[in-house]
Amino acid sequence: MGKLDTKQKLYFEDPKRFADAWNGVLYGGRKVIAWEELLEVDSVLTYADQGHSLERIGDAVFKRTAGGEELAILILENQGSIDYSMPARIFMTEALAYDKQVRAIKQKNKRDYEAYGKKGPIGAYLYRFRREDKLRPVYTLVLWWNTAEWDGARSLHEMIDFRGTEEMKGLVPEYPIHLVDMRKIRDEKVFQTDLRTMVALFQKKKDKVAFKEYCDNCEEKYKLVGDAMLA
Repeated sequence: MGKLDTKQKLYFEDPKRFADAWNGVLYGGRKVIAWEELLEVDSVLTYADQGHSLERIGDAVFKRTAGGEELAILILENQGSIDYSMPARIFMTEALAYDKQVRAIKQKNKRDYEAYGKKGPIGAYLYRFRREDKLRPVYTLVLWWNTAEWDGARSLHEMIDFRGTEEMKGLVPEYPIHLVDMRKIRDEKVFQTDLRTMVALFQKKKDKVAFKEYCDNCEEKYKLVGDAMLA
């Protein structure tokens, strides 16, 4: 992980900024996701089986809750350079997040073996996953921090060469990614934390006069200090 990635990761580990990013980008600043209901979880997602292992590290991962109940897993990715494999990369990250949930449910069901295992259908007994077991959704938001246009694929289909198997194309999920070009945020005031200043200065980075003017007139509560300044 590069220095820039590390600083951005630390910046968005703050639940207020994390929630602010989602609310500003998706809901025009409305407080749909409350930072108080976010619980940080391990951003390292792994899979291991028969000596083989996979690992993905999200920039910031939080569990959204309500009344102590888990509602969803939210993953935030910061991207400053083009990654033409992004749809497959997001696909893998989310798959690992779902697999982590499956493994947790299987472990619980294994502990409940005497109460359920011998009475259920053979599939539930063998795989420790019951018909009534459900997973929580995993959502990924990619923030594009670059002054150039994103020219990579925005879905898994765009990465795949279907020549010779066109009639089977419908069997492959399109799997679009949710990528936001931070240059195109029309009003930085949709953000309620110092992310407002981060976005405004990013958009003014090529205009020294506008950049300095914004810094000079920035409200105290939105000024960048500490980890925000580093990011």
